[in-house]
Amino acid sequence: MSTLLGEEYLTVAQAAAFLHVSQSTIWRWIEQQELPSYRVGHRRIWIKKADLERLITPARPSGNERGAAPVEVPLPPPLTGEGKREALAALEAAKRLRRQILAQRGGKLFPDSSELLREMREERDHPRG
Repeated sequence: MSTLLGEEYLTVAQAAAFLHVSQSTIWRWIEQQELPSYRVGHRRIWIKKADLERLITPARPSGNERGAAPVEVPLPPPLTGEGKREALAALEAAKRLRRQILAQRGGKLFPDSSELLREMREERDHPRG
């Protein structure tokens, strides 16, 4: 770590070790402009320690911190008398359809999947032929 003009700077290797990430991750963050870097001479790249510390943020906001504001979805207006009648009619139609399907399937909406799986395994393991 080097100190210059009251700021602490790290090399790419030191920054990677500081954050426990690979050097390629540091280079990617620099290229994506997520992490500012500073050229010293023609080849050397330094990173401010303060900029690295700004990358460390809470994964989830705690009770006293605020993350992004929750999106509030406006409630639809209350149903009118006609809307209520249509909703109740649709609900009754769904109930009739359910009773009809149950009657066609002998009181079961779907067959027991464990029985179907057993049959399929038997066919796979002992093909008819």
